[in-house]
Amino acid sequence: MNCARRIDQTDCCPQTKIAVLVSAERRWLSIDGVFATRVFRDCRGRGKLLESCLARLPHAACGKYRHPLYDYAKRILSLRDQAFNVVAELKSLQLGRVRIGANESTSLYLLPHLILEYRALYPNVLVEIFRQSSERLPREVLDRNVDFAVMAFEPVDGDLESFPVSQDELVLITHPEHYLARRESVAVEELGNQPFLAHNVKTGSRYKVMETFAQHHTPLNITLELATVETIKRFVQLKIGLAFVPRMCVADELERGSLVSVPVDDLSYVRTLWVTHRRGMTFSHAAAAFLAILHDHARTHISEK
Repeated sequence: MNCARRIDQTDCCPQTKIAVLVSAERRWLSIDGVFATRVFRDCRGRGKLLESCLARLPHAACGKYRHPLYDYAKRILSLRDQAFNVVAELKSLQLGRVRIGANESTSLYLLPHLILEYRALYPNVLVEIFRQSSERLPREVLDRNVDFAVMAFEPVDGDLESFPVSQDELVLITHPEHYLARRESVAVEELGNQPFLAHNVKTGSRYKVMETFAQHHTPLNITLELATVETIKRFVQLKIGLAFVPRMCVADELERGSLVSVPVDDLSYVRTLWVTHRRGMTFSHAAAAFLAILHDHARTHISEK
């Protein structure tokens, strides 16, 4: 087919048709080659892409010379369209990923309820939970391994920004048949001969318990250290000992009656859970949406100071 007839069949403006024909004549290139060159030039610069012209050109080259960039130009336009579609889906939260770092208690007892709320709004977004100790989580945030983290203390780092999201009370738990389970409260001195189960991670709540027992000159008899709160709860149910745990970790067991909490005189500890992220960070649409849910939760669960 004649080159002039091929370019005339496109929907280009007259000026573009003339420019393409002249360029092809001068360079001894096929029409395909000229459009391929234009596409590459427009992709590098700020000019308008000639996709409407390229899409309407016949696949056969003009004459025996087929420009080698023609197929690559078509691929670039296709990839550009795919990228625009993906960006649009990310903005509308039809796609995306949010990465959250959390310690054991928050990953098991706080985040599931928030994830259900998030999934109800954005069911196609992938939520990834990375479990670490609270001491390790600030480094995970700084290293960009997670978008943000939920932890049991406020990290002191100028590159991080934090806000409180929830508060939780430390409680003494025992088996329902233990004689202390029927008491309205118990003094610290009465616990000196009791076997205690403890988490093997040294937390602020553990130091608070140790400090209170020391102030009352009462020994804290830790007979077993365990790796998870779930294991501690199970061992208490087996009558192996007593334990201090966050209330949110035993809310279901206390409601069912499989465990009992007993107030301890002169021992009161409320821990604050914090959300931490990099200062000045620009979040993805998926992460920003989850962060908004965390802020809403904080407004309803943090006591006025």
